[in-house]
Amino acid sequence: MALVTRASTAQMDVSTGQFAPQITGLVAGEDLAVAAPCYIKSSDGKVYMSNATAANEAAEVAGFTPRSVKSGQPVTLFGKGTRFSYGSGLTPGDVLYVGATAGRLDTAPTVGDVEGVAQVITATDIRVLRDAPSKVANGLVKVFLAAGAAAGNVTVTGIATGDKLVSVLRMIGAGTDVTDVSDLTSEFTVTAANTINNTGGTATSGSKLVVLYLDLT
Repeated sequence: MALVTRASTAQMDVSTGQFAPQITGLVAGEDLAVAAPCYIKSSDGKVYMSNATAANEAAEVAGFTPRSVKSGQPVTLFGKGTRFSYGSGLTPGDVLYVGATAGRLDTAPTVGDVEGVAQVITATDIRVLRDAPSKVANGLVKVFLAAGAAAGNVTVTGIATGDKLVSVLRMIGAGTDVTDVSDLTSEFTVTAANTINNTGGTATSGSKLVVLYLDLT
């Protein structure tokens, strides 16, 4: 994963913003950057930049900021469909996620956002994909430590065929020491209740697998 660099010239496209969902009458609880995904904190009703370090309230998204805002100033959040001039050298079609740094976007799923909150539409522009809390922020992300096995079925107690597999990390090492970690996510699919499978893939016998999935069932 990698944080996406936001240009100093980032700005909202007014022609799309005027038709997008908006939340007015809000107040910034901290200094807010332009084009930052933000949430409304339940304890004070103010706006803060989203941070997906954990699957909690801070990972939620109520909308994006159209400009930089100082703490205590009024702010309007813009939602799904809003277009922003955001950076440079972006890859059209890529989905971006709430980052583990406040107000930033990441190229890969994070603990607090496995769904994605924006999409790259040109080498410089993005559009907002959602303006509602992630299911992960509602506590539906689950982690299971599975025993490695020969390539094929691996038991993940609790996972169902309707759930979304987020990542499978192989922890390699002897005894209690981890000497290496490999990402095997692309090899695995959920094939049955309590089962993920990577037939024809990497044998993981003797290792542990950290399985992260979104419980949608």
